[in-house]
Amino acid sequence: MDTKNITDFIVKGINEKKQSQQIIVVTHNPNIVVNTNSEQVIHMEFAGGEINASHSGALQDFEIRDAICDVMEGGREALESRYYRITKALE
Repeated sequence: MDTKNITDFIVKGINEKKQSQQIIVVTHNPNIVVNTNSEQVIHMEFAGGEINASHSGALQDFEIRDAICDVMEGGREALESRYYRITKALE
């Protein structure tokens, strides 16, 4: 799916559903993680032939933001831009 469809369908659906129930999402798409304001993120890494949780926490945690930035299109700059737009919208 392209980013627009992910935002229009997946993100919108998750944000609506999370108002009334807990949702667990497994994804390789960091845009879903960021745009649904995930409350708990578990970053997994493959090393030594095993998949392990390397970091877990909220989007505010440095290790989680760093892990998301590593795989997000645009890297840290894109995440900071989104955060800036969101915080400006809330003012």
